[in-house]
Amino acid sequence: MATTDTSAALAPAVAVITAVAAIGFWRTAHDAKGAALTLSRIERQRVHAAPTPHFRRTIVVSEARSAAWLW
Repeated sequence: MATTDTSAALAPAVAVITAVAAIGFWRTAHDAKGAALTLSRIERQRVHAAPTPHFRRTIVVSEARSAAWLW
């Protein structure tokens, strides 16, 4: 069998293998997209539920020292 004949005989098999690999890659990307959407939804809920910090502040002014302190 010549090289051309061998290549022609293997071409359909290679095409099938390539198609199967492409389907596998598509399914993996589809699953990854679903996982990313789920994770972003969970993170959005977590950030929304996180309490907002509240600060108390006190400013003391000392005119004798010409200064102010913030606690």
